[in-house]
Amino acid sequence: MSNYTKSTNFAAKDSLPSGNAGKVVKGTEINTEFDNIATAIATKADLNSPTLVTPNLGTPSAAVLTNATGLPLTTGVTGTLPVANGGTGSSTASGARTNLGLGTLATQSSIDNGDWSGTDLSVANGGTGRSTLTANYVLLGNGTSAVQMIAPSTSGNVLTSNGTTWTSAVASNPTATTIAVTLSANGTYNVPSGCIALFGWVSAAYYFNSGSRGNVTLYTGTGGTGSTIGSTYQYGLGGGNNGGGEVYGSHGVGIAIPSNCQSIKFTRASGAYGLTLYLRSYITV
Repeated sequence: MSNYTKSTNFAAKDSLPSGNAGKVVKGTEINTEFDNIATAIATKADLNSPTLVTPNLGTPSAAVLTNATGLPLTTGVTGTLPVANGGTGSSTASGARTNLGLGTLATQSSIDNGDWSGTDLSVANGGTGRSTLTANYVLLGNGTSAVQMIAPSTSGNVLTSNGTTWTSAVASNPTATTIAVTLSANGTYNVPSGCIALFGWVSAAYYFNSGSRGNVTLYTGTGGTGSTIGSTYQYGLGGGNNGGGEVYGSHGVGIAIPSNCQSIKFTRASGAYGLTLYLRSYITV
């Protein structure tokens, strides 16, 4: 780009005497001045959104760039952009990691046990909340707190639930007890604590082919009260024909007793008379 340079000093012509040839303003002089002005304008940048093509601006002492594009960042750049201005404050990768507080993990493609340090990883973050787990102990969930551990304790122990948690306890051995309980229709029997089964038989008398059936229902309360448990046990006795005489029949009974059962009730369902349930033993643990 070029600056405008005046070719003719027109003011100097005013001081020349009349008749002096130089006092005359020539058209060629005016034409030359306009050409100079046109050249200067064509090679200067506009004040409003100029597009600079050449020449090289050099190294400006200060400049404010707005919406600048096409700046070469791989060449022609000097200095280090500080972290405060969005840079790393360093010209090396290791220096940048240090300045940004990234540490050596920033270069790791994977993290293994050798890279881990610090406090125990909490359950909420996928850990156990513990730094060690005792060999052969059983782990027990504990909400968001560190997992609990149950020791094996005495040989032969088994994990036992008390309805809330688990413990290592001595295994319970079943014990059979002989009883002599007789229930007629609508009779009830309160099962002993720890009872898991009752045994005995049902007997009845009936005529011809009438047959008979007795039911045993389990209850959550004593004396046949509370809610019923599961399905009713049904014990049917087939009919028989002895030419009009009376027939007697019996049927073995085995009743599984769940932990929430406190009593049973024996009822006559159909046929027969003299329907009786004989309980002769139970098993507890």
